[in-house]
Amino acid sequence: MIVRGGGIISPYTKGAGRSSMKARHLAGALIGAFITFLGLLWLLQGTGLLRIRPILCIANCEEIVGPSPVWAVSGLIALIIGVIVVFVSLSGIRRP
Repeated sequence: MIVRGGGIISPYTKGAGRSSMKARHLAGALIGAFITFLGLLWLLQGTGLLRIRPILCIANCEEIVGPSPVWAVSGLIALIIGVIVVFVSLSGIRRP
């Protein structure tokens, strides 16, 4: 609480910290969009619809040949989580 001129002002008053809350929601939406993109990429690679050579390898990396159920399921889970994060973050921005 902040005391001004004999009155007490709550930090939760309307408008207090709104820009920081919007920035947090926007950051959450961007992180969710990134997770969604990775999930879609992994899902497409796991189903065999998309083939990309490994870019950065630490060990002996080989290209996945054919469908990979593990990557398809991992991608689907990441895709769902990313979409949920985006919707939750964007619903926080729209509140008056």
